[in-house]
Amino acid sequence: MLIEVAESSLEYDRDKKIPRYAQYAIPEVWLVDLNNTFVDVYLKPTLHGFERVERFELGQQITSSLFPELLIKVDELFLR
Repeated sequence: MLIEVAESSLEYDRDKKIPRYAQYAIPEVWLVDLNNTFVDVYLKPTLHGFERVERFELGQQITSSLFPELLIKVDELFLR
């Protein structure tokens, strides 16, 4: 599992780094967008990218597919 946190690098992280993670078969990647307060979770890596992307917004909770006991409230990631 890998977590990317983006404030000024969102496009680079999403368009360049995340596809590379899929090519290296990282099974789950979270992209935390600090500016827009959401988390994209990338699942099912292939050589051409991730097959599935789920978006989680404020008020929702994320459960990792790798660590089902891990439950994170999106709001807690953006405490200011």
